[in-house]
Amino acid sequence: MVTVSGEQAHYEMGKRFRKNYPNLFTSPYHPNRYMFHSTWVPRAQQSGMAYVFGSLEATGSLGPSQYNPPYMYTHPMQNDTILRFYDSCPKYDELSAAYNRVIDAWGLANLDNVLKAVQSQVTSSASNKAKNNLCRYRAPLVTRIC
Repeated sequence: MVTVSGEQAHYEMGKRFRKNYPNLFTSPYHPNRYMFHSTWVPRAQQSGMAYVFGSLEATGSLGPSQYNPPYMYTHPMQNDTILRFYDSCPKYDELSAAYNRVIDAWGLANLDNVLKAVQSQVTSSASNKAKNNLCRYRAPLVTRIC
């Protein structure tokens, strides 16, 4: 469960997003036009809905806040290769282990060299990128492969 302060924070972020990008939501909400995604984790869905509520408030006709309830796309854990790739990507464990080995050996002072070494270890262990289904997304501090 998301805390009340967490919901409020996401709601406020959504309002700021709409304020900072006023031209983004110029058309009425439609699920084919604006797609909102969440992981299967309930607290992530709650956070996402609070954020979307802040973004779409006063754009519909429901209730005093003139809300337009959106559709939230969710992905089953085993198929979520974008938002929670680490739950469904066996290669991620390999990458994380390589990253941790290099961090332990070199420390954080040489982060650029660490990242290059991890990328080198993972790339050299994958003889055929297409065969091993390597992804081209980035995760914080490491290159993500699936």
